[in-house]
Amino acid sequence: MEMLLQEFKDLKQYSIENKAKIYEMHGLCPVRYNNKCFFGIFDYDAHPTYEIAEVLCDEKGAKLANIYSEEHMEALGNYIRPYIVLSKGKSYRILVYTGMEFDPGTGVITLTDGTQSDLDHWLPGHPRYEPGRTTMLLYAGRLGETPEVAILDTYTYYGEEGALCEIDLA
Repeated sequence: MEMLLQEFKDLKQYSIENKAKIYEMHGLCPVRYNNKCFFGIFDYDAHPTYEIAEVLCDEKGAKLANIYSEEHMEALGNYIRPYIVLSKGKSYRILVYTGMEFDPGTGVITLTDGTQSDLDHWLPGHPRYEPGRTTMLLYAGRLGETPEVAILDTYTYYGEEGALCEIDLA
């Protein structure tokens, strides 16, 4: 793994297109958006917490992901949806941690760099505006269910199905 991470660090000299191709070869760029690669790490058995999700991304040289637009959210939802089968019939949906934060006092979602997000496609019943529910998840349900893709707020200590990770190619 260390050798792979060093290989990725050495990519700074390459063009964005060449970096993307290398990440794709390693399965780390199934979704590409605005010169960034996005991938998921899924574990229905372990149900990682937010802190573990951060480590899972970091081990791949990535960070927990932002969702930059409604279109981007749909693309990510379509990517993670097939992983519902990992639940072996125990679940009808998948929830993955993102790096975004929710302020229950103001109702504002922020990206990892502090920029305010304009996402507003919430899972019904959310946001809950409860103190401590500051972590954001991406939800994907089965096709044809309503909603198919949404965001929701949660606590950092809840165990979910995995992490959505982001690598900046620029």
